[in-house]
Formats: sequence, C-alpha cells, structure tokens
Amino acid sequence: VYTAYLFHRMGNNSFDFHQDVMKSIALFNRCLTTRPSRRQCYFDTNLLEELKVEIPFMCYAVYIKEWLDVFPRKHFMFMKTERYSQEMESHLFKIFDFLNMSRPSSALFQQMLAFPKSYHTKVKDKAGPMLPETRAVLRKYAESCNQELADLLHDDAYLWKDELPPRSEGSQMVHNVISGHKSSANLPLASS
Repeated sequence: VYTAYLFHRMGNNSFDFHQDVMKSIALFNRCLTTRPSRRQCYFDTNLLEELKVEIPFMCYAVYIKEWLDVFPRKHFMFMKTERYSQEMESHLFKIFDFLNMSRPSSALFQQMLAFPKSYHTKVKDKAGPMLPETRAVLRKYAESCNQELADLLHDDAYLWKDELPPRSEGSQMVHNVISGHKSSANLPLASS
C-alpha cells in the first residue's frame, strides 16, 4: 500500500502516509459498520476514490473469492511476491509449467532474470521507508484478512507471521495471480 500511495502521488513522505493510513482506516471502518454487507464497501468506487490509502486492497481474500466464484480453482496459481523475488528461477519454471508453456532458451531465460525491478523508484527513495508505527497499524489491521486468505488458499504462509517485509514494502506484498487462461492479474494488496 505504501508503494501504491507514492506511485499515485497521494503523498510524498512516510509522515503523510501515516496520517492518511489512519484517516483511510477510519473512513473504511465507518463504511463497514454502516452498510449491510462488507462487499458494498469493498466495491464502492466512490469510497475507493475517497481513500488516499488503498486499505480495502489489503484484504486479498475478498477479491480472490470473486474470481473463484467465476472460474475453477484449478485455473489459478497463487504465489507470494516475496518468495518469487527470492527464488525467481524456480518460480518462473513453475509458472511455465502451470501454463503448459515451453521453457525459454537459457539465454532468453537469463535475460528475463536480469530485467530491472520496477518497484524501485526515485519517489520511494526520496520518501524513505514506512514508519514502524505505520507498519504496526497496517499489520494489525490486516490480521483478519490474512487469516481469511490463509483459510481460503489452505496455506498459512499467507498469515505473514514469520516474515519481515522486504525493502519495498508495498509492491513486495502484492500477490501475483496467474490464470490458466494465460492471462494474469495483480491484486495490489499488502499485509503491511
């Protein structure tokens, strides 16, 4: 969420981000307590535009359930971006296999591995790291959503209990969802 906040130029430093996190959580919680269903809040485009921090997108399970209501589970491959970043080679091979694609030549594969990381930006460098107190608030806020995701995917790794977020807080927490229909979607969500 921090990376998205900076990318969309909602603010330009960690102090503004902290204030906007607190305001966005309060606004989103108000919706959750006044609407008959949480879905109305998660898909309210007016509310989403009003939030400076994309708090709803932290709850991956809400959006993944929408996909799973339409497409069979076997058509999706879920992976954590942190793991992908640390083990790109093995994860790319898993993706090729999942999509029934032939593996690229060794030379092309090495080029793929060498692509620059797009989550590293000058704006983020200038803004500095997320404040520890902001990280704590976001972690606490995301706990129930992470539990829901872990239950949905039958994988406790999505609780993010034993992991510290990598250097690029927001973008590293993005889940990559790859459909068996050879399309892909990124859910811009974060647990911290």
